[in-house]
This record gives sequence, structure tokens and C-alpha cells, in this order.
Amino acid sequence: MYTRNVRIPQFQLQMAIALLLSGLIFLSCKKDTVSPSVPIPAVDTNMVFIDASNTNIHYSGRIDFSNPKAPAFWFPGISIKASFQGPSIDVVIKDDASGTDQGTNYYNIFIDQQLHTVLKVNAEDTLYKIARNLTDANHTIEVFKRTEAQVGSSSFKGFCLQANKNLTASAKPAHKIEFIGDSYTCGYGNELSIPAPPNGNPDTGFHSVNENNYTAWGAIVARELDAEYHCTAYSGRGIYRNNNGAATGVLPSIYNRINPDDASSQWNTATYIPDVIVIHLGTNDFAPEQLSTPDMVDSAAFVSGYINFITTLRSYYPAAKIICVRPNSLTDYYPVGLKALTRMTRYTKAVTDHFVPTDANVFYFALAPQNAPYGEDWHPSAATHQSMAAQIKTFIKTRAGW
Repeated sequence: MYTRNVRIPQFQLQMAIALLLSGLIFLSCKKDTVSPSVPIPAVDTNMVFIDASNTNIHYSGRIDFSNPKAPAFWFPGISIKASFQGPSIDVVIKDDASGTDQGTNYYNIFIDQQLHTVLKVNAEDTLYKIARNLTDANHTIEVFKRTEAQVGSSSFKGFCLQANKNLTASAKPAHKIEFIGDSYTCGYGNELSIPAPPNGNPDTGFHSVNENNYTAWGAIVARELDAEYHCTAYSGRGIYRNNNGAATGVLPSIYNRINPDDASSQWNTATYIPDVIVIHLGTNDFAPEQLSTPDMVDSAAFVSGYINFITTLRSYYPAAKIICVRPNSLTDYYPVGLKALTRMTRYTKAVTDHFVPTDANVFYFALAPQNAPYGEDWHPSAATHQSMAAQIKTFIKTRAGW
């Protein structure tokens, strides 16, 4: 599923925004002595705006900082953290998603490491009230993007705090980890827990409200190992072909992008050097085998494509531990007679075996095949994601020496 953006002529857009902001600022804003103000409801004129360029804000994930006062992002798992003073805080986000059931972005908002609210954003609003009547003390906030790139992009503008209060520096994790994958790493549909037929029907279709990357296995592992988290994942994408059989836009070809659907949106790999890279790919390469006339995986294309991708990653990250995970999505009983799990195991091992003579930091790991209950469209539920994280956490910790 791909969302569409309505394009407005740039001049008209700039004029409309300028007029809107000038009117709202006139009605309701105070100005911080450090940062310019943004529209704030009249009842909150004691709040001041701190823009997104403040150095006490800690960003994690692939983010476009070409406009430091409105950094933009697409991938799931984007995290924006800060410590703040005082009893109140708001966030300012400009969202560009379509607003449909498939195209609405959601954010987890944490105050003092506890889930405070799930924020549904839209293209019309920018300022969202988050907390009032907290203790007049130091607190932490995290804004975490639950939804993936196909849902839509957002830009973060900043926080609003009570007048005379400030942001302060927050602690950073000890390690760095990157999870590369598809819908199983995005957290597609993991908010639901659906029994297998005949008691349930996981064929639901995608709904962005039910995707929560925070409870996906990669994010869980990162938190439990005190690692900064990057999630480079996109539903439907494969190593050499996608779930629709197309070779265009496979994960290795979009890896270098901030916006995975824009070839000009280039990510500087030197910006974030992971200690560990975990790859969970291959499910979608096998998906065309489920057609009425199976379109079988080309084993040579799969293995060579995977080897080439790891070789590229190694050129960016010479010291990283790279873990190739056999996906937990396949079985040997469906499609009947194709032994998909056995073949996936063989192909993935062929990839890691290729590096044995020359690279001791490429590893193979097999997740146990998933079982019911399921999330949307037979994806892992939150409980299965927790199991996936538990299975691999010690393996990562041992290999990384953490």
C-alpha cells in the first residue's frame, strides 16, 4: 500500500502558511527570549516555544535535518527525547499523511518513561497539548513514531513549555543497534491478537492504528540492551524482489535513503555507526510462491543479492556485528509441498557461510516459527514480538560483548 500526497504550488503554500501563522500568533502567543513563538491556544499564553534545533533535544533514527527547525522523517521508530522543567509540555508536529485508515501517523508519548498518551496526528493541526499539572520538577519526554514510511511523513517543530522553564540534556544509551527488515520489523498489525481460523480471521488488511513499532521486537531488544535504535524497515520489501514480485524498491536499493520512496533523499551512513546490525529479510521474496501458480524464489538471485547487501553494509560499518536472521514467517507445510522454511534456512546459511573465511563478524540466527495469535494479516502479535526479542537478545549481547 502506498499513500498519495496532494501537491500544492509552492508559492500558494507558503502564502497560506504565512497568513495562518501570522493571524494565530497575533491572537495567542508569547515569545521566548531564545526562540521564536508558534501558535498556542489563548488559554496557554503562559507557554513558550522551544524550536526543534535546541541542542538539548536528542533525535534517533533517519531524519532529514536540512531544515533544523523542522526535521523531517519517514521510517518507523523515530525517537525524539528531552528532559524538561515544569508542570506542562506540548509538542508541535507538522504531518503530511493522508489521514485515511491506512495513512494516519501515530506517536507514543512517554512522560518519565511511562506511556502518557497515543497521539493521532493530522495534516491540519500542528500543536498538540500533552501534559498539564505535572509536578513542578524535572521530567523526561519521548515522542516515538509508531508507524512506517508508507503511512506518511512528519516534521517535528519543537516543544512548548511553561514560561521560564527550559529543556535540559538527557542521558544517551551506551550502545547503537540497527534493525533492517520488512513488516515483521515495522510492527505491522501487532496491536491486535487474533486467533487462527476457525476461531479468528487474521486477513484484516492494514490499518495504521494497529502498527506499533515501539512494541516490535527490534525496539524491545534495543531498550533492554541500552542501545540507541534505528529501524530501517519497510513492509512488503525483500532482498531481490518484493511481495508483489517486483524488483524495484527492494530493501537493499532503498537502504541509503532518508525517505525510502525518494531516490534523491540520501542518508549519510557516517551519521550513525551501529555496533550491531540485525537483518530480518526474505519473507517477501518467498511471498510470490503463494500464488495459485507459484513463482518460485530464484535461490541464486536471493543469495547473491543478500551477499552483496552485506558487503555494502560492511563497507559502511567495518566493525559492526552483522546478524542475518532466518525469518519466523515461513513454514514447511504452507504452501503445501514447497518446504519454504527449509529452503529459507539453507539460503540464509549459504549467505553467512560465504563470509566465514573472510569476516568473523557475520552471524546466522534462526527465530522459531511464529504461532497464533496473530496481528493483522498473519503478522506477529505483540506477544510474539516479545518472544522474538527474548530469543535473540542474549545472542546479540554475547556477540557484541555488551
